[in-house]
Amino acid sequence: MVRSLGNIEPIIKAHETTHPVPPRDPNIEITLDPERVSPESELSRKSLIIAKVTNCNGEPVYDRYRNQRVFFQKTTERGMVRTKVVGEYPLELKDYEFDYTIKDGIAHAHYTLTKGIEAGEDKVTIVTFGRGLKRVTATAIIKINGIGIEVKPEKSELAPRQDTLIHIDLYEEDKEGNRKPLEAKVVHVDKRSLKDSELIPLGATDMLGNPKTDYRGRATLKFIAGKKEGLIKIPVTYQTELGEVHDTAVIKIKKEEFVVLIDWRQNFEVSGTIEYSASHQYDGRSESHASTHDSQDSYSYYYTSRTIWERLSRSERTSADLTFNRQYKSFSSGSGGWSDTGRCGSGSGRSYYSNQHSAYLSLNSKVSNRKTTMLGVDRSGNLYIRFPIGMLIVGQASYSGSGSGGGGGSSYDSCTDWSYSGSWSSSGHAFKTVTYDATSIQASWSRSYDYSGSDHYTSGDKSWSYTESRADSSSDSRSLDTGWIAVVEPSSIYRGYAEWPFEVGFGSYVLTNPNLPTDRLLPWLGLKLNRTGKDSYEPFDHSIRARMEMPN
Repeated sequence: MVRSLGNIEPIIKAHETTHPVPPRDPNIEITLDPERVSPESELSRKSLIIAKVTNCNGEPVYDRYRNQRVFFQKTTERGMVRTKVVGEYPLELKDYEFDYTIKDGIAHAHYTLTKGIEAGEDKVTIVTFGRGLKRVTATAIIKINGIGIEVKPEKSELAPRQDTLIHIDLYEEDKEGNRKPLEAKVVHVDKRSLKDSELIPLGATDMLGNPKTDYRGRATLKFIAGKKEGLIKIPVTYQTELGEVHDTAVIKIKKEEFVVLIDWRQNFEVSGTIEYSASHQYDGRSESHASTHDSQDSYSYYYTSRTIWERLSRSERTSADLTFNRQYKSFSSGSGGWSDTGRCGSGSGRSYYSNQHSAYLSLNSKVSNRKTTMLGVDRSGNLYIRFPIGMLIVGQASYSGSGSGGGGGSSYDSCTDWSYSGSWSSSGHAFKTVTYDATSIQASWSRSYDYSGSDHYTSGDKSWSYTESRADSSSDSRSLDTGWIAVVEPSSIYRGYAEWPFEVGFGSYVLTNPNLPTDRLLPWLGLKLNRTGKDSYEPFDHSIRARMEMPN
C-alpha cells in the first residue's frame, strides 16, 4: 500500500506544515528574565521563565487550533512556579503547571524565590511532548544572589573614652563571591549591651533613628567608649521577607596599660695601702719622715621598680624597692724626727701620730602603688623613662674616729747660753649616728679631746718651766620631726654625694617638704625606648636594665 503511494516525504511534510502540533523531535530553549533573583525585595525574588519550543527543523511550534502545552515544575527546592493557564493535567504531571505556546513558539511561567537568603541556585524542570507522545525535558537554572552584611569596627580595642568608627556593609553576593552594594536600606542596631558607651549614626537614618546605607551599601556609626571596662557586643540586623542577615561588632574596652620594669644593680669594692718615707740633710740638719695609710671602701646598690602606665591618660603608678649599703675604714700612722748640729749648738726632736676612721650607711626604702611622673611619649610614640623616683629613707648612718699623737725635743745654743726641752701628747675620739625612720631624722654625736704638754727653758743661771693639760668633751642629739621628711635620691648616692646637716662623708639624702612633688625636685637619669610596633618598644639592656611589656 505504501509502495503504491510512491515518495511520501512531500506528503508528510505538507501534513506537518498544516498540523505543527505535536511537533516532530521538539527542542526546548530557555531564557530567564532576569537571570538572577535575590531575597532582598518582592520584585527581586521573581524571574520570568521563557521556554521556546521548536521542531526538528528549528521552526517555532504553534497552532491556533491545537495548542502545544509546555509543563513547568510547580515546586522547587527554594521556590515555586506559576502560569496563567488553568486546565486539566496529565496524571503523571500533576506537580506541574503548564502554559500554551504562542506564535513564536514561546510559553511563559513565573518563578518566585520563597526560601533562604543565602547565595546559590535553583532548578526548574520543563517538559513538553512531541509526535508519538515523545517526552522532551529541559532544566532552567536560576541563579540566586544571597544577602550579606559585615559589621567591622576600625579599632577592636579601645581605652576608656576613646572612639572609633563602625562600618556596616550590606550587599548582594552571588555564588562566586561577587558583591553588589545595597543602597538606601535600613539596618537595625541593637544597643542593649552598650553599658555607658555611646553610638552615633554618621549618615542618613529613618524616622526611628536606624541608619540607612549609602550608595556604597555602607552605614557608618561613631562608637565612643565609656568608662566601664569589658567586652561590648553590638548586633546589627537587616530584615528581608525570607529572613534576616546579621553580624556583630565586638569591641574590647580596656585601659591601655603597659608595665615598665627597671632593675639597677651596682657593686663596688676597693682597698689599698699607701706608704711614704723620706729623709734629707742640709747645713748640719737632718730630717726623716715615714707614714702608712690603709683603707677599705665598698658599696652595693640595688634599685628595682614596677610602673603601670596608662598610655592614653598618661597616668602611672609605681612600686619600687631600694637597698644601699656602704662601708669605709681607714687607719693611718706616722713618725718623724730631726737633729741639728751647728756652730753655736745642737738639738733633736721626734713626733708620732695614729688615727682610724670607720663609717657605715644602710638604707632600705620602699614605695607601693604611688602616683609618679616617670614616663613620657614624643610625637613618634617613643617612650622616655626618667628615674629613679624619690623615696623615703629608712636606715642608719654612723661614723666613728679616734686618734692620738705626741712628740718632744731639746736644743742648746752655746752662743746665747739658751736651752730648751719639752714634750706633748694628745688624743681624741668622735662618734656620730643618723637614723632615718621615713618621717624624721634622729641624730646624735659625741666627741672628746685630751692634751698635755710641758716646756723647760734655761738661760745662764735662770730657768723656768710651763706645763699644760686640758680635756674637752661634748655630746648632743637632735630630732628633725617638724614636718620635713628625708628622701633618698639614688643617683646622688651613686656619686657619693653628701650634704648638710649630717655629713657622714659618703651616701646622700636630701630634705624636702612632703607636700611638694619630690619626683620633680630630684635629678634624673633617663632612657629612651623607641617604638617598634603597636604595643612594643625596643628592649634596653645596659648597666641599668629596663624592659616594657603588656600585662595580660
